[in-house]
Amino acid sequence: MKPKRGFKRSERVSQQLHELLARTLLTDVSDPRVADVQITHVDLTPNLRHARIFYVLFEGRGFDQEVQAALERVLGVLKREVGAQLNLKYVPDIVFEYDESIERGRRIEDLLSGLDDN
Repeated sequence: MKPKRGFKRSERVSQQLHELLARTLLTDVSDPRVADVQITHVDLTPNLRHARIFYVLFEGRGFDQEVQAALERVLGVLKREVGAQLNLKYVPDIVFEYDESIERGRRIEDLLSGLDDN
């Protein structure tokens, strides 16, 4: 019997996808609206067909519809790069979602620090 691997394939591919998309956004995309985008997490389905890419904006800026639209416009460049760099049977469908967890964490910290003051 073969020993089980430490990580699922989808987790390994998710990490590769995260690194590749972050690098591509930084080096190959010239749209200035996506210059402040930082990818926080990639959620990839087990069959590697669908990927949700979570992102935040530098300097604590909140959700920006223009940035979301710009990310959707550069999707072709990103998918082409994924197809060229990763050895996958299919290039996953990519959807960008703004990551609200950091903002929620800041609000919770603010609430908790307000309790310490009392």
